[in-house]
Amino acid sequence: MDDRLKELGRNHRLRVAPALPAEETLLGVAPLRRGEGLPAPPKHLRPTVFEGHRNRCGLVLRSLEFVRRLLDWEPGGLTTGDAAVREQYKSKKKALFGDWDSIAGRLAGSLVPRSRVTVEALMAVTDRNLYVLWVEAYLPRRGEPLPPVVGWHTDRQNLQWVRHRRDRSKGTYELGFTDGSWARVELDGEREEAAAMFPNPLHYKDPVP
Repeated sequence: MDDRLKELGRNHRLRVAPALPAEETLLGVAPLRRGEGLPAPPKHLRPTVFEGHRNRCGLVLRSLEFVRRLLDWEPGGLTTGDAAVREQYKSKKKALFGDWDSIAGRLAGSLVPRSRVTVEALMAVTDRNLYVLWVEAYLPRRGEPLPPVVGWHTDRQNLQWVRHRRDRSKGTYELGFTDGSWARVELDGEREEAAAMFPNPLHYKDPVP
């Protein structure tokens, strides 16, 4: 692998830059995973990415990735956007509130895309929008990597609150949106990067608004 690809693999900002509008200022970017207990939508609602492509990494990495997915899998579950049960979901500390077409529901779906390529999700926050971008988890040793693809986005004004769930892990956040939905996610990056993305989160002991 040449030095340019090695640097691309280390620098998430370089990886997402081609997919972001030039007029937006990137505040932070970090690998994103489903938070503990966040369900996956039914298969027919999961988006497809990198159609016509397949993994270019070695057999060992493909095998390890298959095992990781099995261990990480949360079965698809019922979810609801019924305002009448929102208080129940708050008291039960549910990882997701909102139907699959809510802002949070679509965010949850973007974290389990269907692909024959091993996909890594990156969350990027700009001065205008929040994005989930899909990239190849393993860069090829030769040739060009697949370009990043926007899998989800929403205007920053739709983000109503952020709660840092440090009681679960240092990278766990709950994102709440103006449609009343919320989702629990895990950022796997430097603390400074997360602080730039979500500078003043609620404490984990604060109630869900």
